[in-house]
Amino acid sequence: MTIYRTCVAIAGGALACFGVAAGWKGSLVGLGDLPGGGFLSEALAVSADGAVVVGFGTSGNGSSGFRWTTTTGLKDLGSLGGTPYNSIATAVSADGSKVVGYSKASLGTSAFLHSGTTMVSLGDLDGGTYFSQAFAISGDGSTVVGSSSSASGTQAFRHVNSSIMGLGDLPGGQFYSIATGVSNDGTVIGGYSRTGQGTEGFKWTQAGGLESIGSLDSANRECYVNTVSGDGLVFAGSSRKDGHLEAFRYTDGVMVALGDLPGGLTQSSANAVSNHGSVIVGSGRTDAGAEAFYWTSEFGMERLADVLKSSGADLSGWSLRDALGVSADGRVVVGWGQSLAGTQEAFRAVVVDHVASGSASIGGTQASLEEEPVMFTVYKANTTTVLQTATVKMRATNAYRFRLMTDQAFDLKVKVSGCLTVTKTNLVGSNQLVEVPSIVAVPGDADGDDSVTVFDYLALSQAFDTSVGDAGFQSSCDFDRDGSITVFDYTLLSDNFDRTAE
Repeated sequence: MTIYRTCVAIAGGALACFGVAAGWKGSLVGLGDLPGGGFLSEALAVSADGAVVVGFGTSGNGSSGFRWTTTTGLKDLGSLGGTPYNSIATAVSADGSKVVGYSKASLGTSAFLHSGTTMVSLGDLDGGTYFSQAFAISGDGSTVVGSSSSASGTQAFRHVNSSIMGLGDLPGGQFYSIATGVSNDGTVIGGYSRTGQGTEGFKWTQAGGLESIGSLDSANRECYVNTVSGDGLVFAGSSRKDGHLEAFRYTDGVMVALGDLPGGLTQSSANAVSNHGSVIVGSGRTDAGAEAFYWTSEFGMERLADVLKSSGADLSGWSLRDALGVSADGRVVVGWGQSLAGTQEAFRAVVVDHVASGSASIGGTQASLEEEPVMFTVYKANTTTVLQTATVKMRATNAYRFRLMTDQAFDLKVKVSGCLTVTKTNLVGSNQLVEVPSIVAVPGDADGDDSVTVFDYLALSQAFDTSVGDAGFQSSCDFDRDGSITVFDYTLLSDNFDRTAE
């Protein structure tokens, strides 16, 4: 049975309308599944503008690739006619007109290109048992990449102008390579290959051929490139680090680990990247198991669910397990999750940045708070109900930004180390960008009890005349942030003696 619905479960599978939430808000929509068979679908890729989604679902015939739009819903792409019936759509061109993947054909599993209403086999490399799979297509639709059997073994291929060409593999080890990503113009290809040292990610260009991009752990090489940005400058995937696989971002010859989500086993994988590499999506582990993540250079790795909740999307009943595709601008994310009904279902999410922004300073000083963690606590307006806590690293010029998890009126308490808590009340959460009035923190609260008392004098006295790196140095007593606890810090405390938090 085919079901279309928003993120709210509808009893009995009743039809519900699709649409992006009003105003600036984000959204989440389940894409349903194909008619017949058990209920299962996964979205694997999305067009540049986020309008076309491809993946696979279970139909009455078996596993079948699909193409989805808001107008058509899920449409079965069919197969190449092999037995048993099977096809999976893995990638889509920037304009959504061409879809690639693999399907059972008469000779064996074959990479395919689907355009209009026609699915055609892309063939395979010479030698070996007939087998090929397509994993990516360039934005302009000119180049398809994947893997194929060959006389040498499993080999990455590039398909251009009706011709399939092997890319070889990296030196050493068993012959094995797979191409998984390609730039918009088809000139840069990413993937992974076996070497004498393990499995390493690679970059391919016409001029350089296959070149290793290494691994996070040089002593234990295991690296899988899963995706390449449209501009060909950023590669992402997973690599072994400290005994576990961790998502990475590679550019300009440098591979950087992206971390993992809080809780659970340490494991993450980056699956898709925006056009210029500023947004990466994938899956990490938490106490709840596998969960989709959304990474940006500004906020780092976050649960996709949290980002969507901040966007104002309703996630009732959903557990988002994996994010597998992202639009060129990073605002549309597709993947799969478990719905309220407990079924595995493809989703399409629209992300909107809903943030609180402002600046904070320490009164009576020229102190820089850059890179310093500051605690923000969000309360329901005029109550003691905590809606959100966030520890935020301050930016240059003492600025800050953090995702806001409410669109209602709220109060904000801000705690800078060594200072009294500052409160801002009745802030308007319904704006997409919430600009918080400037925060000026009162220094002198060395012990953090929100009162400047004799106990703070005692703490300051014990740390007096120490500097960063010295035994006994207490950063909470360095009110002017000059790296030393001096008479100037005593003066600041004295000026604010007997004051308490607002």
